[in-house]
Amino acid sequence: GMTNIEHCVDVDLEGHFGRPGRTSYSYFTEGTLLRVWCADASLRERIRGHLDEVEGVEVYSDEERRYDGITRPEFGDLIYHTREGYQFVPSFWGPKPSVGMHGHHPRYLGQHGICLSSRDGEFEGEVRAGDFYRVLAADLST
Repeated sequence: GMTNIEHCVDVDLEGHFGRPGRTSYSYFTEGTLLRVWCADASLRERIRGHLDEVEGVEVYSDEERRYDGITRPEFGDLIYHTREGYQFVPSFWGPKPSVGMHGHHPRYLGQHGICLSSRDGEFEGEVRAGDFYRVLAADLST
């Protein structure tokens, strides 16, 4: 799916918590996803509290992470995503907002699409990213 971007979100981590570093924290923002790694455990809750107050941003909950298989710490101590129609700006995606984005949380209807296959039973019901991976990996390994 694709959604028009109507709102920009600037989380300004560096303005609130200083420059990232080996002993403090690091972060990476894509257009719709923010990941934070905290070397300083005391920063984790402070950063979480800050991000929980930012309009247009939602935490990627532990339950959602387990459901989607994003359980290793390497993915980030904290993972946040924008609501549909919002984009992190600035981010490593770029200094300006896009006109439209995909990559919002899959629970948003605007991110849904259709999946067609010429092979019976390959995709049924709600299709998740892991389902695509399974089919593509099987096709590529043959």
